[in-house]
Amino acid sequence: MSKDAAIVDYCRAYLASHGYPPTRREIASACGLSSLSVVTYRLGKLREAGVLEFDAGVARAIRILDGVA
Repeated sequence: MSKDAAIVDYCRAYLASHGYPPTRREIASACGLSSLSVVTYRLGKLREAGVLEFDAGVARAIRILDGVA
């Protein structure tokens, strides 16, 4: 599984179990990423690809767009 798929899967599972999205730090820990900047970079790439949507500067503002596996 790619790191990007792992991030999306983790965000989806976390949101389902907690009712709100994970922080970047939680994503880094759960997905084995080395730093918060790597998480931010990958989230940006997922946003550009139309997989995720989030509000910059707002904690826990990650949304998985409908229809994305």
